[in-house]
Amino acid sequence: MTLPISPVPGITYSPTKRRFVSSSDDEILDEIDTSRSYRVGWPKLAPLPIRTVTSGAKQAIGESAESLNRFYELVRSMLEGYALEVTRTSFAYRPPMMQQANDNNDYLSLVVQISGAPSLAQLKNAVLDIRKLFQAEEQTYGKLMIEIINDHAFRNGLIHAFPLDPKADEAILKEQTNIFNLMLSEIKAKKEHWLLLRLSRRSVDGDPSHGFPTLIVETPSADSPDWVTICGNVKRQCFSHKIKLNVEVIYNNSLYSESGDDRLREMVPDDLAREMYMGSSMGRHGIHHSGTFGGTVKLEDGKLYALSCHHVVGVDKEEHGETGLQKELAELSLRQGRNASYLRQSDGNSHGVVSPSDQDKAEYETATEEALEGALRRIEEDKKWAASYNAVRDDARNKLAVIEAFETQREAGTLPNQSTRAGEASEVTPSDSEQFLLDWSLTSLAEHRLNLNAHEVQVIKYGRTSGFTCGEIFPQRVLINPDLPKWAGFAPYGFNTSNQGTAVEVQFKGGEKNSTCFIASGDLGSVVLHKKTGKWLGLIFGSTAEGEGLMTPIDLVIRDIEFVTGKKVVEPIFEEEP
Repeated sequence: MTLPISPVPGITYSPTKRRFVSSSDDEILDEIDTSRSYRVGWPKLAPLPIRTVTSGAKQAIGESAESLNRFYELVRSMLEGYALEVTRTSFAYRPPMMQQANDNNDYLSLVVQISGAPSLAQLKNAVLDIRKLFQAEEQTYGKLMIEIINDHAFRNGLIHAFPLDPKADEAILKEQTNIFNLMLSEIKAKKEHWLLLRLSRRSVDGDPSHGFPTLIVETPSADSPDWVTICGNVKRQCFSHKIKLNVEVIYNNSLYSESGDDRLREMVPDDLAREMYMGSSMGRHGIHHSGTFGGTVKLEDGKLYALSCHHVVGVDKEEHGETGLQKELAELSLRQGRNASYLRQSDGNSHGVVSPSDQDKAEYETATEEALEGALRRIEEDKKWAASYNAVRDDARNKLAVIEAFETQREAGTLPNQSTRAGEASEVTPSDSEQFLLDWSLTSLAEHRLNLNAHEVQVIKYGRTSGFTCGEIFPQRVLINPDLPKWAGFAPYGFNTSNQGTAVEVQFKGGEKNSTCFIASGDLGSVVLHKKTGKWLGLIFGSTAEGEGLMTPIDLVIRDIEFVTGKKVVEPIFEEEP
């Protein structure tokens, strides 16, 4: 088994070298990035999704606060001359997500947030005038990029997506397969890479009636200039058949939810309790990787199993022990700045599953030790305030004692059953045109953890990292490239370029705390439930670049479980639609 969290081999992100020199009006206009109607700038902007880093941005300009404020007002008055409603002007680094966090200098930008929906001509003229203003102060502002972006898009960090409208988008729905094939042929002609193809209505303000049908391509080479040609060709050919369609290119090199922070949402007493619950952290013993316990499956022999994804806790049949896996994960941990000491060698329990995962247990323990160390240092350094830190010290000591005592209880069970793979018989594919990924695993639960309970289900998913999040299931299918992510465990499924993988997309519609996406890293293996009835609908195995869930329908998972185990699943009860 190879865990799907390392970069695509042979594909590295190399940002386009940016040219910051004085240019003629025509040259500036030619270099303006107009690939998105809600985000225009100069020169070519970083591919979405991107980060906003404000720390150190103003200081990098080298001007006083008073001078910068005068500059803001000048830009604002200039844009108001084009009837643009400016809501905020600021300096920030706007690097792409794939860029190293400490390498932002090429992305220092003047960011202008606007409301409304101005014409492309208005936006291009505004960018031109700002660039000419920069030319007059080349020494100070010549290194800056220019980005004018819709205020909703900037503040939300994403564009609202909705299913295609059966009436308004009838022509697109009828031609969906042909549209996908057209894009695939253009990609092949340019020898580009792709990960996902999906269709939706994209709306900046959250109103689906204001949205526009959009073909979204997720790719690890989003910064390649070839995509301008590819997207232009696809739009022209669609338009020639009276199909109006936007095309957006988004960076992504993993289906396995690298969006956001991969830390456990928050360690709570339930995470160190004998009884596992829906949303519990779980993982392979000895591996610094986490996923989610989706729910309990009972077979006809009466035994209970924990359902999650194969890539979270599974073992390929040809794998023995940790062959090659420990080395890969150790290298990954070093690249990500993690403590490689977390990668403990398995003590003979190579197929063992633990809850919470080794990653979460180690990080919680480290954070508690740091809190204890800080409290002891303050008590020693400042006797006057020692009493106020005694409670912090005692709390940390108690937590460490609980962690140590629970270590012998952390075993969740072993892994007797997992998904069918290529070369193995399986009869669960619903049609020749839809090849869903059967990425599941059943962990035979240890006796001391059999009393499983589920939180009261009021939303559609409860995950290890993001907790409760609500979503909407899209009727349009997502197409998955089976060749690109061979490192991600796709190869065993036997897909090829003429037999792509398929997934159901679950769109984020809200969640607890500060959730901004349906799926975050560590949530994979979560079960999707019907919001009103609590019925199981699917198993989350991956995500899009924007944090939307990728799901396999639960009936296919259950049928494959029954095929592999030779036993009927009696819980949960799945009723076939008449």
